[in-house]
Amino acid sequence: MITFFTGLLILFVGGFFYSRRVERIFAPDDRMTPAYALENGVDFVPMSEKRNALIQFLNIAGTGPILGPILGVLFGPIAFILIPIGNIFGGFFTWIGNALQGNFGDSWYYTKPVTQVFSECIGISFIMGAVSLVFEVLIAVPLGIIAAKKQYSVTDYTISVIAIACMSLPTFFLIALLKLVFC
Repeated sequence: MITFFTGLLILFVGGFFYSRRVERIFAPDDRMTPAYALENGVDFVPMSEKRNALIQFLNIAGTGPILGPILGVLFGPIAFILIPIGNIFGGFFTWIGNALQGNFGDSWYYTKPVTQVFSECIGISFIMGAVSLVFEVLIAVPLGIIAAKKQYSVTDYTISVIAIACMSLPTFFLIALLKLVFC
């Protein structure tokens, strides 16, 4: 019974914090949703809030609330932990299967295919990556030589601490920050 309540706690606490994070990242605005903008009666259909909430619940919970207790009885308490983990992996493998076929979906921010957004910014990304690599080499090699010449000194330790701190900041993170400024 403890694992059941642990699974529920993970589900609700994770959902609470994850939903807040997603809302902060995507910041809902007044744009028309695809259900209204692309309404075709098949793939894009506007729905009432109650029906939408029910479908969202079923998408999130799936058959877990129905089959979960049955699996718990059949396989023991571990089933209550494996069901949420299985849903996470199921979503990941669906995404990776589509990604391997070249379908990365649509960008929620730009409302156009991710591959199109990617192709527009990839050139700038390569240029910024090359520039940052040149700066890294121009700064790191002289500092490494100075640190090697003054081994076990305050200068050596200072350069080492700065180098470790800079290595902790991944290059792709710096490039992402620069893209926000220049792209």
